[in-house]
Amino acid sequence: MKKSLVILLTGFTLLALSACGSNQDKSTKESSETSVSSQEQQSTDNSQSNEQSESIFTATLTEDAVKNETVDQSIRLVLDDVKAEEDPDEILNSFKNDGVILNVAEDQFADGTTEETLKKGDQVRFTLKVNSIMTMSIPPQIPGNSIVKVEKI
Repeated sequence: MKKSLVILLTGFTLLALSACGSNQDKSTKESSETSVSSQEQQSTDNSQSNEQSESIFTATLTEDAVKNETVDQSIRLVLDDVKAEEDPDEILNSFKNDGVILNVAEDQFADGTTEETLKKGDQVRFTLKVNSIMTMSIPPQIPGNSIVKVEKI
């Protein structure tokens, strides 16, 4: 009796282990297929976002340009009365009420535009990258790595 019980128990154990092993192979295969599918989707998304145009806005300086006392020594531009020329990301509504602050690196200024030439009341055009980073503060702030170009108009 004991011998047949041990044989029967061993048989069930082997059956259970083989079933679990085949499920692991199947889930590994599904996981691999999902990973490949996800990578293909990301590739498609990236190529679509590269086809989108950048956002271009015009605005009025509400104060003179000032150099930030931070490590990167960016230049702070406080802007109001922002209008969209091109806005594929539809972010203009974020700027409408309180304007926007740009933290611009000197190499992001168009030729002839410098911190000294940007004074209160001047009109500027700024170009932002697709899906640019923006703080949720009031007014929102945009860091230099999201800015393509700033020019005085």
